[in-house]
Amino acid sequence: MELRPVLRTDFDRCAEIGFALQALGAFTTPCGWHDEPIPVDCVQSYLWDWCDPQLPRCLHAGPHRFEFLMSDSD
Repeated sequence: MELRPVLRTDFDRCAEIGFALQALGAFTTPCGWHDEPIPVDCVQSYLWDWCDPQLPRCLHAGPHRFEFLMSDSD
């Protein structure tokens, strides 16, 4: 019975990490990772290269404006 609180705490931590990663993706995308230095469409092996992961690059780029909410007619 002592295992249940530990599992709940671990689940809560995983949920918090997942929420943080989703928020990072929502507020920092696009960060240019898929275009620079090599377009991913041209060299798909770049997707498996761990020398330049997308997460740190998006963290460094910071949040972006939500341009899709803005319309040209306003």
